[in-house]
Amino acid sequence: MSGKRAVALLAIWSLPGLIAAVQLRALYPPPPPLFYSLAWQLPPWWCWIPATVAIEALLVERPGARRLLALAGIILAAAVAHAGVQYLTSRLFTDQPIAKTRPIVGTAILLQKFVLLDGLAAVCTLAWARGRNAEKRLEAQQLAASRLEAALSRAQLDALRGRLQPHFLFNSLNAIRVLLRQDRADEGERLIGRLSDLLRLVLRHGERAVVPLREEIAFVEHYLHIQRARFPDRLSVELDVPTELLDAPVPSLLLQPIVENALEHGVLPKIEPSLVRLSARRDGSALLLEVTDDGIGPPTQVEEGTGLRNVRERLAHLYPGGHALELTRAPSGGAICRVRLPLRSEA
Repeated sequence: MSGKRAVALLAIWSLPGLIAAVQLRALYPPPPPLFYSLAWQLPPWWCWIPATVAIEALLVERPGARRLLALAGIILAAAVAHAGVQYLTSRLFTDQPIAKTRPIVGTAILLQKFVLLDGLAAVCTLAWARGRNAEKRLEAQQLAASRLEAALSRAQLDALRGRLQPHFLFNSLNAIRVLLRQDRADEGERLIGRLSDLLRLVLRHGERAVVPLREEIAFVEHYLHIQRARFPDRLSVELDVPTELLDAPVPSLLLQPIVENALEHGVLPKIEPSLVRLSARRDGSALLLEVTDDGIGPPTQVEEGTGLRNVRERLAHLYPGGHALELTRAPSGGAICRVRLPLRSEA
């Protein structure tokens, strides 16, 4: 039994003794010394402390016939112990007539005297025990649900990383090979550095589900630099992120799948040069992130791919009921993907 729980039970079962001590000092002028009143009335009620612990342990599972008998035995034992200790404290600290009787007789008289109070104590103890066990079951269910949700979120993130990292490597290494064949060794070396930084960021994220926006932006910048190396004349990038929002927490690998979706389905199918714009702004108590492109635009009936579905599911796990993700056609052509998150202070 933990210290806090022991103190709580001691305080609860000291209360009826304190009430009785106050009543005694009011009923018997001149009042007995406070120490004698407390020593007389407190210890008998403390007998219900071990009974409460035993009843709570007994009610962990739904009681059957044997448990009901054990429960009745615990309550009877607590009532007898209450009467017996009351008899002992009466002999030690008072000159009441009950103190002059034989122990068995005195205990029996006190057992009969306190039958209603002990019955009420038993009912209160059963209610306490059932409430505690219900609370424990609820906490266990919430913990299990939380662990399951975290495991699912990690599994989704790992699946996303597992899908994207080989994709990064294949495209990046292919771009580096093209640069080297064209005797553009300096550009190839810079691209190798970008790829190294990109993979380092993936490892740094580790198992974190949430990272500062600055880290997510840095990740996307490395990704876009590699893509610009592959398509130098067809891709331009614009960032609009206020400095005060860079520490805002966002889900790890949130923006990269959205940017990849814009490139694969909007920009790359277009022959003309295209622009991808990433912006962030505060919208009341929310963080609004937008990825805009001037590509061919989404079809009328948008079908989300694996990346966007994964992002949507992870947002639902991290911010149930407090997020939004929408992909729409931009007024000037192309597409806009908006993500709204609760704006929190730190990752």
